[in-house]
Amino acid sequence: MILGFACGGNDEDNDAPVISGLIAPDFIPIGFSRSVYFTLDVDDNQGLDDIQLVYFTILYPGTTSPTDTLYMYDNGEDGDVTNGDGTFTYEVTSENTPQTAGDYTYSFIAVDSKNSYSESIGRVITIDETSSPYIYDLTTPDYIQISFPEYYLFTVKVEDQDGLDDVNSVFFLVEDPQGSIDPDTSFMYDDGTEHDVTANDGIYSYAMTEQGDFTFEGDYIFHFHSIDNYYNVSNELVDTIFIDDGPNPMVYDLVAPDSLPRGSDSTSFLSVRVWDPQGLADVDSASFWVYRPDGTTNGSMIGLFDDGQRYGSGDSVANDGIYSRGIQAPNTESQLGTFTFYFAAFDSEGNSSDTLSKLIEVYDPGIVTNDESGEYIRPYEVPNMWR
Repeated sequence: MILGFACGGNDEDNDAPVISGLIAPDFIPIGFSRSVYFTLDVDDNQGLDDIQLVYFTILYPGTTSPTDTLYMYDNGEDGDVTNGDGTFTYEVTSENTPQTAGDYTYSFIAVDSKNSYSESIGRVITIDETSSPYIYDLTTPDYIQISFPEYYLFTVKVEDQDGLDDVNSVFFLVEDPQGSIDPDTSFMYDDGTEHDVTANDGIYSYAMTEQGDFTFEGDYIFHFHSIDNYYNVSNELVDTIFIDDGPNPMVYDLVAPDSLPRGSDSTSFLSVRVWDPQGLADVDSASFWVYRPDGTTNGSMIGLFDDGQRYGSGDSVANDGIYSRGIQAPNTESQLGTFTFYFAAFDSEGNSSDTLSKLIEVYDPGIVTNDESGEYIRPYEVPNMWR
């Protein structure tokens, strides 16, 4: 999928912003210790620069006018993942959450430069004390391909006011497109084994490896819960995932640096593994493109290689499905901050994979040196995406 830009408008045709894709919990416990996040997608025919404010109001129980107005941001900070991508975020903590139990009405709105207001999206959120576990920050794949030979990772964060030792189990049930719920329970684990990264950190994981068990193609509904040692049941998180046996390639196992020093003459390497249900011979290309910290991009699709050329491409084994490329460190004129890299693969019929993203922080090392004592062999030009 190639990301595009909205076209600009004029003062006589200034459409109001459009908001969608609200992610917010239905329940927030009083006194919770970790952050949760509200996120909202915003679009505007005049472009994202036309967006002046994105905010929400809180209507307290028993009142008729909103009491609080709080602002959401698309600045790549405080829980917002990517600066300037149109997804606005607000970090919810116990300090900025009402401390009195009740049902609160949250209304989300965007305003543009001409003071045109979007339609609002409302969400009733229950705030209360609870002795039950609380689950949040669910991550799931957007799409599951039935024949994919690797795993899909699900994670969810769990909190219990009596401590994580009080959490008895975290699990999910699956509802198929026909509306039937599979009686088999899939349990998630926080023991540091398999694909759970850190034991006892409150992040429970499940690696799905048997996609062939799905009978139908279509939208499957996943229901996530937790139970404590006293059989108190948590809130429910629900996510819908489309599952089929489509022809599209898949990209996974992304490898890239977390940060790069501006002004260095070094080269770093990116790689991603590609799978195609028709075999690797059906893969036409794998590429990446880059968004700068200010949200702009030059739109260039930069190719990755599976040619076995260690230098330049950084690929050591030809035709193994691992596509690689060397990238030059950003020059001294490059922006500082978080660059977003997007990766995708395309097959011989033009079918596109899903996209993977990677945030790379460009920083100023303070002292820039130009060490010419060693020679680096580049059989072809290593691209510079930073300008």
